[in-house]
Amino acid sequence: MSRNPLLLLLSLLLLTKALAGDMTTSSNSFVDEFGRTRIFRGLNDCSNSPGQGESQGPFDGSNYLPPYSLLDMHQDGLSRNYGSYDGIPMWLANLTTPRHAYPWPYKDASKSESDLTEAAGQNFGEIYHNTHGGLDAWAAAWAAFADRFRDTSSVLGYELMNEPWAGDVYHDPTLFLPGIAGEKSLQPAYNKVAEAIRAVDNETLIFFEPIVWGMVHDSEKTVQKLISSGFDHAPGGDQYGEKSVFSYHYYCWFAKNGDGAEYPEMEKKACDNLLGPAVFGAAKKTRERLGGASMMTEFGGSFFSPEPDVPEGRSQEELLWVLDRADEMMESWSFWDLAHFFDYPEPQPGCSGGDKDCLKLKVLSRPYAQAIAGEGKKMHFDPESAEFELQLVPDQAAFPATSRRRSFRCPRARRSKLSWG
Repeated sequence: MSRNPLLLLLSLLLLTKALAGDMTTSSNSFVDEFGRTRIFRGLNDCSNSPGQGESQGPFDGSNYLPPYSLLDMHQDGLSRNYGSYDGIPMWLANLTTPRHAYPWPYKDASKSESDLTEAAGQNFGEIYHNTHGGLDAWAAAWAAFADRFRDTSSVLGYELMNEPWAGDVYHDPTLFLPGIAGEKSLQPAYNKVAEAIRAVDNETLIFFEPIVWGMVHDSEKTVQKLISSGFDHAPGGDQYGEKSVFSYHYYCWFAKNGDGAEYPEMEKKACDNLLGPAVFGAAKKTRERLGGASMMTEFGGSFFSPEPDVPEGRSQEELLWVLDRADEMMESWSFWDLAHFFDYPEPQPGCSGGDKDCLKLKVLSRPYAQAIAGEGKKMHFDPESAEFELQLVPDQAAFPATSRRRSFRCPRARRSKLSWG
């Protein structure tokens, strides 16, 4: 990630372009100005090596925006003060005086998890509750970015914060329950930030994310609500449901890649029969309950990435399961390229040359319904036969031409099956 002094990291999401206008999220889907259901997919290719990224000073991100971009306040561990990178400006991080010096309760910083240190959690909590004016600054920063990009048609939306932490959990251990963290920490803060954005931009979609363990379940029942996201409305209130997107991530901890080993049956069942369906199911229930759409804004990373050399390995198998599940749900997604395996200067024409990076990209490259003039019912792709199936109920909406894109999988011919009904 860019070591940029701005509160916002421009997370450049390389998404396929079709004609776009004002986007809403009615009927729990992305809907464009022509009334078409839209699906967005692409890569989030980041780098945070020393010396990379923008230097300090004024920064104009408009030159970097691809056909569609998600502007994302990206942080992991909040600050270099807690062994991470600068997800917030140093002046804001330094306003917190930790009750115990970092990395308490760990003794060795090299073995600590940034978020689980008291100092980081305290800093998060003080921002959420505006202890030192941090929430005001967060809202003002987003308002400034929204004012700058509100008329930029390539901006799909604003993601308020990536993987927010629960808050000051050592002061209030109940925040470890995601429903309480969402209710006490995130929702009030998100409302404040959304209010600032809507004062200058009432149209661009707002993406909002629960704490990472609040993505596994959704319920309004009293007890089960404690392990849900904790949200009872979209940022800014129910009136913005159709301008909001529930953002979630999927990583199955049992399937972390790196060794090319075969996928043990018990681990596969834990991911594909338990955790995976729970996360996708919770996202569906949340968007239906709150209104708006949902999008899997992170998956892959260091957990499961394309491994064409070991197709039977746990990484490749889990990745294909996620891609198939997203097709089944007609879900939008952004693959998190944390391994930088697409960092080659010029893509090779097609994938026949055996270029390893190109072969990896081929795993992720599959046809999908970018725009549907009607209601999509089923979408499926078989990577072995290259057969794509789409079932939909058409309507009378206009269907303007969409842009062409390079095909990594079927450069000369496509075999598809359409079902109308």
